[in-house]
Amino acid sequence: MEALEVVAFFFNLSQPNDYNKNQEKKKEDRDKSMAEAAVGFVVRKLGELLAQEAINLYGVRGEVEWLKRELGRMQCFLKDADAKKKKGDDERVKHWVTEMRDLAFDAEDAIDTFMYSKLRRPERDGCIAFIERFVFIFDELVSRHKVHVDVKGIKAKLHELSESRDVYGISNIGETIGTTSQSRSQNVIPILPQLSDDIDMVGFDDEKKKIVHELVDINNANRSVISMVGMGGLGKTTLAKSVYNDFEVKRSFDIFAWVIISQEYTIHEVLKRIKSEVSATPLADTIQDLSVAISEKLKKGKYLIVLDDVWKEDAWTELLKVFPDVNNGSRVIITTRFLNVAKIADPTIQPHELRLLNIKESKELFLRKVFPRQNTETCCSDDLLDSAHQLVKRCGGLPLALVVLGGLVSTKPQTKDAWQKVVESMKRQFVKGGDKCLEILALSYNDLPHYLKSCFLYFGCFGEDMNIPSKTVIRLWSAEGFLPTENGKTIEESGFDCLVELAQRCLIQVTEHEYDDGVKYCQIHDLLRDMCISEAKDNRFLEIYQNDTVDRATMPNAARRLIIFNEIKTLNYSNSKLRGLFYSLGSYQRLDFAALNGQLGKFKLLRVLYVNKLVISEFPSEIK
Repeated sequence: MEALEVVAFFFNLSQPNDYNKNQEKKKEDRDKSMAEAAVGFVVRKLGELLAQEAINLYGVRGEVEWLKRELGRMQCFLKDADAKKKKGDDERVKHWVTEMRDLAFDAEDAIDTFMYSKLRRPERDGCIAFIERFVFIFDELVSRHKVHVDVKGIKAKLHELSESRDVYGISNIGETIGTTSQSRSQNVIPILPQLSDDIDMVGFDDEKKKIVHELVDINNANRSVISMVGMGGLGKTTLAKSVYNDFEVKRSFDIFAWVIISQEYTIHEVLKRIKSEVSATPLADTIQDLSVAISEKLKKGKYLIVLDDVWKEDAWTELLKVFPDVNNGSRVIITTRFLNVAKIADPTIQPHELRLLNIKESKELFLRKVFPRQNTETCCSDDLLDSAHQLVKRCGGLPLALVVLGGLVSTKPQTKDAWQKVVESMKRQFVKGGDKCLEILALSYNDLPHYLKSCFLYFGCFGEDMNIPSKTVIRLWSAEGFLPTENGKTIEESGFDCLVELAQRCLIQVTEHEYDDGVKYCQIHDLLRDMCISEAKDNRFLEIYQNDTVDRATMPNAARRLIIFNEIKTLNYSNSKLRGLFYSLGSYQRLDFAALNGQLGKFKLLRVLYVNKLVISEFPSEIK
């Protein structure tokens, strides 16, 4: 078979429709929130199963109906558990919620395992087919018996949880499935956010003018390095993008490149990206060849290179040699969280240390996100301005916190009562001495309707600062059965709506549009990604592995998805409940499926095999 450079497989082993370190208090709240999402997902999935007439033939309709009814009832109690704030009950309630989440997973696994056995029905004719059908009938009886046994165990566990629920004082708040918690947010109309970063450029005007002047200064012919320094979420990348795209800057340089370095990088991959950006020739692959090719290309013109998110001094010292100084006014821009990195890059130029926004700037940025297409001076009533002041004051002037909070409030009714509810939620969420930014990110995550929580957590499956194709994300969501079907929309349309809603809430960024203004690529801020991964791990949603050997001794068996960000030599992992296996590497490598040791066949419930930046010459025998 011809080698493939980028391959993504999406399996739906069911029916062809859609069956297919912060404060402990905040972590508990997110656990409760994710538990409701897990239960809600399973309830919706069971409902779709019941809608298929073929289920009558399988002899498990009664079990499916019972599971749907009881889990739906327990979901109502999860809402109360989410709202409980009694300090003495926190640990017990947290344990109860975790048990409910695991029970929902068990119910999903039991039904999916049975459905998997049905999909293995033989279709051949002849004597061998007769024997196969006989074996299949026997296996089906065994599978059906196992479903009954599994459901019996789930019933016993549910009864136990129901009794303990009464002890913990968790009550039914009366909201049933199919209401606002499950349906699309009523105040969110899928309108794609603006791609331009100008909307986020509040409080940076003076700094931008200084940087642009340093870039185009004809009196400085030396190659100079201009650094922007500040904590995560302060707006370094936003400011750098605005400068990079400035008209005066664009007409002052001949060669441009924007490269993200990030915390985990390889010099080889960074050089390949720079070479691709500047269109250096000839083809090169080794670090030495790449360095020479880039340097020779850059000598031919006045260049501007942006190195975004540099974490280590070594990253700069390793790259320094590829940026020639030919006294033509070339420039390098570095964004970093660390002052020592900025100072070593160019000791002769004072780094630009970005500041927090003042209250006036904070309010303007917040209102721009809440009312993106309106005049912020006239769009807000005095009552709303009072609530807005209370909200932005808690953000501490950090742009990322203001942007995400603005995205959250934009989904609420424009009434004082609705905004004050957000204020009260923030008061409950915040812990004295806690990280305000992380608390606001957690608040925004908790506010997501449950169908969006799993969609958002899926961004933890992708590498840091990765430019993610929207079609890939939507196909992954679809293969997992995450996307709700509503109003006669196709799965793709529903996926696009979910993507747009996450962008409107400022939890992801649209980095490139399609020709018809659709989303082509998107990205997630590294702080949001960190929260995403932490939440996903806590809730068994995924597990990330970065060693060259994956085995059952070092990996938990409960993870629903396994993410591998580096080359592996051996995979010895037999989690029968695994739903997704992801290979997402930083540079192109050849994958020998022999390293999988025939493991793919053991993942009977696998829905997704995602392969990125791997050269594959042959499919594994387990894929048919």
